[in-house]
Amino acid sequence: MELGLFTACLPRLGLADIAAWCVRSGYQTLEVAAWPVGSEQAHQASHRYRVPGRGQLDWNRIIDVLHDGGFSETVAVEHEDPVWSGSEAKVKWGLEIAARTLGPLVLGG
Repeated sequence: MELGLFTACLPRLGLADIAAWCVRSGYQTLEVAAWPVGSEQAHQASHRYRVPGRGQLDWNRIIDVLHDGGFSETVAVEHEDPVWSGSEAKVKWGLEIAARTLGPLVLGG
């Protein structure tokens, strides 16, 4: 069994601090989540789940920060993008988009 962490569980820490803490604590999986600063209402109004490659996150920077923090294990994709949902074919296509986006950025990708 792998031990995993969802970054939203530690909202006050920066990504580099989370990466270093994961390495020290033995986490093998890290799920990166981007949450806007502010209230839950602001989150609901401004946040839209997108697969990597279709949103506004700078995945090059995120992977670099994780690597610089010493994290070299698994980064998980939680597929909640409503555009790429609703059928098995659309979900698979959304995951392929994520893989094409993240694959070149990670070792073995």
